[in-house]
Amino acid sequence: MVTLPLAIQNTPSTLPAAAASTTINFQYAVHLDRKFTLQGVLNGADTEWTLPITDDTLDLIVLSDDFGSLLKGTTLTVEASDHTANVISLTGTYTDGPVTIGRTYQMSIELTKPYRKDRNNVADLDGFTSIINIVAAHHATGPYDLRRTLPGRTDSTKTFTPATGSFTEAVGTLRAWFNGNARDMQVFIESTNATPVNVAGVKFVIDHERTVR
Repeated sequence: MVTLPLAIQNTPSTLPAAAASTTINFQYAVHLDRKFTLQGVLNGADTEWTLPITDDTLDLIVLSDDFGSLLKGTTLTVEASDHTANVISLTGTYTDGPVTIGRTYQMSIELTKPYRKDRNNVADLDGFTSIINIVAAHHATGPYDLRRTLPGRTDSTKTFTPATGSFTEAVGTLRAWFNGNARDMQVFIESTNATPVNVAGVKFVIDHERTVR
C-alpha cells in the first residue's frame, strides 16, 4: 500500500466586486472565474444585474444567505442570450440580497504515479506496479470526480456528491476501483462546480512485483 499526501484546493481568479462593503455570507466559498458580487433589481417580471464589464461568458449565479433556507447557496444558469451588453436578465424575482456572478471552469489536477520503495528507500522503477483502488480523503468539499485514463481503454470516472440538502461534506472519502498498470495509468481530480474542492490526501492500494535482474 502506498499513501501519497496531497493538499489540493481549486482557486479561481477574482475581479473586484461591485457591491457595497457590507458583510455578505454564502453557504460556501464560491469558486468561479471573473466573479462579481452584485444586487439585482426588478424590471417587470425579470431580475437584472448590471456588470462593470461586458462579458457574455459569465454563466452562473450563486444566491447568498439573504435568500433564506430554501434558496441560499443554490445556483442559476445564465445563457449567452441572457446577456445584453453589460446587463444579465433572468425571469423571476431574485432581489432578496446580493448574488455572486461568474464563469464556471474545469479544475483538473493529475496525480503523480505511485512507486514502491526498496529497503534503501529508493523508488523501484524496474518493478511492476498494479493499482487496485484509490481513496481520496476530503473536507469541506462539494462534488468532484476521480477520472482514470489508460491506453486502449475507455476513461473511468468515480463521482463524489454530498448528501441531499448539503452543498459540501465536512469530512469524507471517495474510493475508486481503478485497476491497471500504474506506469500507464493517469488519474485526475476534477470539478466544474462553484463549490470548493479540498482533498487532504490520496491513498493508492497496489500490488507490486519486483523485477529480478
